[in-house]
Amino acid sequence: MTKTNKEPMEFSKKILYVTFFIAIIIILFAMAMIYLMITGNYVGDSSSLNTLLGGLFTEISVGTSFYYWKARKENTIKLENQYGVTTSEIGDDINEFNN
Repeated sequence: MTKTNKEPMEFSKKILYVTFFIAIIIILFAMAMIYLMITGNYVGDSSSLNTLLGGLFTEISVGTSFYYWKARKENTIKLENQYGVTTSEIGDDINEFNN
């Protein structure tokens, strides 16, 4: 039997997974609360639930964007080392695509 050497998971990826897991729990909680509001003829204010969900999706967006930005930078460094080419030579400048 051979052991495979697994690389440890990156910390940023762990943060992303934990964020998604917590988001799923909060979304399920919100769905349950909405169900109870509908079936219980609740006529009060639900703005706190709206704020909770809005903040949740904002946090998910920011976390995901950060992770993709970080992965892009890491991959750029790997490709520069692998091919010996700088990103300016391959057109990393986004303004080049607007012309």
